[in-house]
Amino acid sequence: NKKIIKEQKVGGFHFSNTALIYEDGKSKLTTSIKNITENDAMLQSFDIIVQDKNGEEITTLLGYVGNTIKPGETIAISSEVNMNLMDAYSIQYVVHN
Repeated sequence: NKKIIKEQKVGGFHFSNTALIYEDGKSKLTTSIKNITENDAMLQSFDIIVQDKNGEEITTLLGYVGNTIKPGETIAISSEVNMNLMDAYSIQYVVHN
């Protein structure tokens, strides 16, 4: 779904290259996170809210970084859940401060 993989900017971070794969009873979501500010930015963790086509929450995954990201630097993360999310319609990122 295009709303799953769409690029999003949240705070000083750009989320892109998102992929959702279902295999062996698990859904795995991967995404790249880029610091789009001019300063080092600490990113401890963030929520990945997975929604159905009605905007209802299916589940929330935790994205954990726990590190400082330098300006312009991109890192990749992955999160897994023991459920089929292939019918998910969209995702929303919420950065923890």
